[in-house]
Amino acid sequence: MKKVMPIDWFRGIAIMFVVSSHVPLTFVENGGYWSEMIGAVVKNGTFFFVFISGFLFQWLKHKYEVKKYFNSKLKYVVTPYIIVLTSVLVGVYVLDKMEIIDYDGLINWNSPFSKDGYFWHLYVGGAAIDALWYIPMAVCFFIAAPFFLFVSDSKWFVTVTVILLFANFTTFRPPGNIDPLYSFIHYIGVYMFGMLLAKYFSFFSRHTLAITVYGALGTVICLVIHRMQVNSEYAWFYKGEFNFNLIEIQKAHMTLLIFGVLLMIDRYVKSIKTLEFLASISFGVFFVHGVIIWILRKVDLFHGWNAWIEYVCFYLLVLGISVGIISLVKLVFGKRSRLIVGS
Repeated sequence: MKKVMPIDWFRGIAIMFVVSSHVPLTFVENGGYWSEMIGAVVKNGTFFFVFISGFLFQWLKHKYEVKKYFNSKLKYVVTPYIIVLTSVLVGVYVLDKMEIIDYDGLINWNSPFSKDGYFWHLYVGGAAIDALWYIPMAVCFFIAAPFFLFVSDSKWFVTVTVILLFANFTTFRPPGNIDPLYSFIHYIGVYMFGMLLAKYFSFFSRHTLAITVYGALGTVICLVIHRMQVNSEYAWFYKGEFNFNLIEIQKAHMTLLIFGVLLMIDRYVKSIKTLEFLASISFGVFFVHGVIIWILRKVDLFHGWNAWIEYVCFYLLVLGISVGIISLVKLVFGKRSRLIVGS
């Protein structure tokens, strides 16, 4: 099937949101109306990534071959994940022993299968580097591929998608993002939301303007409600009670807004080089940006700066260094770079 350029551009935008989600939001902690609004907008780039993954799975399902699919995911997602996480854990352990940093207790090398052991870290992902929690959840999506193939061809596809997306809107992430199975269940509706738009892409293409306007209105309404309900505390990712998860609902509408705008742009512009470049290295940036953030926070490079300026500079530096590292790795290792920084 023909490549959908808007979804490729969306990947480039999504990785920018993912990085912005993990850069310290000190300006939100300082409060203020616009601080909270912008903080709400830049948070939760995960929604976009899961949506795009579901869209691409459905769009390319005619190419699905069990052995080839799982071999690809093992080589270009799981292997880089193990390399990056193991390097971080070993590095932190060595630096701690050299008394350069104090990270005693992060990992228990003597009991690899216990909590805080090596294999526990592989299972949860985000205990050492926050952003890596996503990969164990992604593995759950890979394993569930046969289910997604089955349900996408069933007459219940739309109904199941709506029910599971509603479940996403009424549940919250596990505390600390260290429960990949729970995270998978929480985001399964978002993945199928992406599949839904791919399956009925022609319908959405014909009604792009209406969908874009709806997405814009929904995004604004969610931000207004958020402003009315949230005071100084910005902890709306991990609530335990059963109520509406505003950030997920907002991101669902932002997805329609962004994708709709990109569809309209696609009618007049055939290439957006910057977004296509970011899309091509998005997985690599995902793997390394968390490490860069961790290092910069340890260095405390922007201590005492204005919170807004600190955020923008921190963000641009993290994105720039991440892009530079991935570009260098690709230049040195060529096609083999996918085994190191993913694809």
